[in-house]
Amino acid sequence: MNSTAGFFFATFFANMFRVIVSALYFLYNNLLTVMLVSAEWNNFISERKTLRVSAPRGIQRSGYFLSLPYKYSITLMVFSLLLHWTISQSVFVIQTIGYRAPDFDSDSMLDASVIGYSSIGIIFSMGLGVLLVIGLAMLGFLAKYKPKKLEHVRPGQDDPTYPMPLVSTCSAAISAACHRHIEDVDAHLLPVRWGYVTDVAGEEPVARNGRFCFTTARKVHFPSTQDVCTERKSCATASS
Repeated sequence: MNSTAGFFFATFFANMFRVIVSALYFLYNNLLTVMLVSAEWNNFISERKTLRVSAPRGIQRSGYFLSLPYKYSITLMVFSLLLHWTISQSVFVIQTIGYRAPDFDSDSMLDASVIGYSSIGIIFSMGLGVLLVIGLAMLGFLAKYKPKKLEHVRPGQDDPTYPMPLVSTCSAAISAACHRHIEDVDAHLLPVRWGYVTDVAGEEPVARNGRFCFTTARKVHFPSTQDVCTERKSCATASS
């Protein structure tokens, strides 16, 4: 292999690891984004908040510039920069230039490009990578969200729990869960909470019991098991 081909091969090999880390960064960022989106979605069952949109109106919240909360995005960027730097110090190109004695004239036939490495750099790079994986795993295990329970349970009554619908980042599932109550006209502009809202009298008998939705209603309650079963039977009768 001539010196030119050797140089390009060594350069490609030394930078290949940073290309792999860049691809893994996008996967890591995507997984972390999905986890944090799910976390914010689940909080709507216990906390009243405004919607987060790309073009906020009024008291609506704006989306994040880097798609993640700043404490996560900045931390991830710092770790990524450190990891790229330690990798550059772990595997690198060594270029030698040959000279002939006794006049010390340069001879391209003696030039060589080899791959050098640093054990300390490799150890630090592997340590940073392990820390990133452990951090993501801990966030997944520790960030648990319990379903909402009934606040007032009568003696002998079941104590059901109501988790948020599992939607992740599926736009169709989010749209299905965001059908507001017919009387909640400005729900998208105000703080909302996920819960069970009873329909007022005068609506269609099928929808008389109520529904789960995002609402600005002051009192968001959760129905008993009997109420839910009654609503499901009514919906099944209407669909048939």
